[in-house]
Amino acid sequence: MKMLNQLFDQLAYVTTDIDQATMLFRDQFGVAAFQVGEQEVDAEENGRPCKVRMKVAQAMMNGGELEIIEDRGSDTDLFRQNLPTDGSFAVKVHHVQFQITGTHDEWLNYMEEMTRTHPPRLRGAVGDDLRFAFVDEMAGLGHNLEYVWFSDRQREKMKAVPKIG
Repeated sequence: MKMLNQLFDQLAYVTTDIDQATMLFRDQFGVAAFQVGEQEVDAEENGRPCKVRMKVAQAMMNGGELEIIEDRGSDTDLFRQNLPTDGSFAVKVHHVQFQITGTHDEWLNYMEEMTRTHPPRLRGAVGDDLRFAFVDEMAGLGHNLEYVWFSDRQREKMKAVPKIG
């Protein structure tokens, strides 16, 4: 299975403080604006139900997305991996995202094939418009891989994310 030959469309970081992280990206890297919001999603981690609670900042960069995530008490530690627990500030690379384009059935087929060799650690949905699956590749790559599928409606929503570059 060729896991890295899908549409690469996002680089994501995790942080201990999203306000400080967005200021860092603004002041040191010129990211002028982010769309910031809170999310709570029902998901499944290794076959068990869990809640994912996070604050997310997004900006589009020449077709790709920059995402910064601050965990807000999720039932999984996936978004706290490698972050300090002493209250100090940190920003760490978390995942790269690949978008599975096509129909929802094509997403299901891709997930079925991928799961045979790389079972997702965390998977879920946001309504009918977005599906996601995280494969833990921290040991080998130093970051996770995320696979997503967007409905046409979700693609339209993504146009509201601020653009840089």
